[in-house]
Amino acid sequence: MFDRRRKRHKDYELSPDEIFLDSSNLPEYNQGNLEGRLERPISRGSYLGISAVFGFVMLALVAQAANLELIQGDKFAQQSERNRLRPEVIFAKRGAIMDRNGAPLVTNVEEEGGQVRREYEAPGFAHLLGYVSYPKKDSSGNYYDTDITGLAGTESAFNDVLAGENGTLLVEENAKGEIQSQGSVRPVKNGTNITLAVDARAQRAFYNAIRELADGTPFRGGAGVLMDVQT
Repeated sequence: MFDRRRKRHKDYELSPDEIFLDSSNLPEYNQGNLEGRLERPISRGSYLGISAVFGFVMLALVAQAANLELIQGDKFAQQSERNRLRPEVIFAKRGAIMDRNGAPLVTNVEEEGGQVRREYEAPGFAHLLGYVSYPKKDSSGNYYDTDITGLAGTESAFNDVLAGENGTLLVEENAKGEIQSQGSVRPVKNGTNITLAVDARAQRAFYNAIRELADGTPFRGGAGVLMDVQT
C-alpha cells in the first residue's frame, strides 16, 4: 500500500493551466521578470495592421516596376544601348612642314593609343616653327580636349591648314567589357602638308655661325639676316 502511494505521488504532473493560474495569483510579483503575466495570442487588429503595411509595400514595388518598365522603359533602353556603344577618338595626323627643297622641318610620331606627337628640326628652328598643345585627359582618363593646336610660329599661323579633323570610332562591348565589334562613324581627315620658303641648309649655317661667335665672345645670343643687296 505504501509503495503504490509513493508511485502515484511520483507520477503526478502539473498542468500548464495550474502553473499560469498560480503565477497570476501571487500576492507580490516582479513584473521585470515577467512574473504574474499570461501570454495572449496576437489580436486581430495587429494582424490587419501588419497585412496593411505588407500590402502597401508590395503596391509600391509594383508601381515602381511599372514606372521603370512601361513609362520609362524606352528611355532606359536607349541609355543601356549607349552604355554598350563606346565612342573612341581617331586622332588626325597633323600636316608636316617642309622647307623649300622638301626637307622635313616638322613631322609626326605616332604614340601608344593613336595619339600623334610633333617632332621638330633642331636646333635653330624653334622661333620659326613654334609649338603646339596636345589633347588632355581628366582624372578619370577621359579626353576633354582632343585637338592638337598650334600656339606659336608656323604651327599657329597655319593651324587651320595643318590641324585636320579627328574621326570617331564606335566600339561595341558586352557586359564583361569585351569588344564585340567596331566601326568608324566619322572618318578622320588628316591635315595638309605645307612648304615654306625657308632653306633649312642656310638656316643651319646661320645658326652655327652665330653660335660659334657667341661662344667665342661674351655674347648670350644674336641674330642674322640674309638679304639681296639689289632689292
